[in-house]
Amino acid sequence: IRSFTVITLLTATIPSLKAQSKIDIVWNDINRAIGTSYLKPNLEVMSGKPNGPAFFRNGIVYYDSIFINHLIENHDSEFVELSIAYLLSHELGHFNLRHTDTHLKSMAYAKTNSKSVVISGQSRKEDLLFKESEADLYGGLYSAQAGYYALDAAEDFLIEVYDYYQLPKELPGYPSLYDRIKMSENLKPVVWNINESYQIAVALAYLGEHNASQNILKSIIRETDFKTTEILHMLSYSIFLSTVAEVDDYIISNWQWPVKISFEAYKTGR
Repeated sequence: IRSFTVITLLTATIPSLKAQSKIDIVWNDINRAIGTSYLKPNLEVMSGKPNGPAFFRNGIVYYDSIFINHLIENHDSEFVELSIAYLLSHELGHFNLRHTDTHLKSMAYAKTNSKSVVISGQSRKEDLLFKESEADLYGGLYSAQAGYYALDAAEDFLIEVYDYYQLPKELPGYPSLYDRIKMSENLKPVVWNINESYQIAVALAYLGEHNASQNILKSIIRETDFKTTEILHMLSYSIFLSTVAEVDDYIISNWQWPVKISFEAYKTGR
């Protein structure tokens, strides 16, 4: 009986270990790719009975490991990876954008009959739709830089979330399922173009075409306000090397190290 109990416990533990392993791999890949390995929020398993797959609060990203197990047991590995990438990069977007009050749990007020809730619902919905759109844009770019085109799985993933947690397709004061799907679809070409531009800028920098590389990177920052550590590092690298090429060794020998580049240089190139 004892050995049977041990085997049963081990069998039940395997899906949890698989979920944890996949989550750790994707989470570390994304943070490494965008250069925030040392600034990333803590990642913890939710306690209690979750009513959503993940949320960010007080510097911590919480996720529902049981839901991740559900994905692993019912979908192919590619969909699971992209779903985890979408989920975690989206919450990382909320973290880096300093968003608050976006978790579905905070929408519980919508189930009340308060008149003030009804009046504030539309403006609240618009605010949350903007925040969710920003998090999808940043999250899509984060995951793309790590090699996961997470927005490709967004529609099926969102449908899975709403079905699994039995969420109503429409919630007062919160973007509908249709809103979220439409938003993610609209962002796909945007994310693709920005990521491709970034990869071209990286290639140009390594080829010594620094002016062209800087123009692309500054354009990304200026037009999208997308300022990951990785993009800023690449721009700093390009500005530094182009400057070194234009000054003589004597001037360089008198520089104070480490060299600091002001943020204005990112926008002006000077």
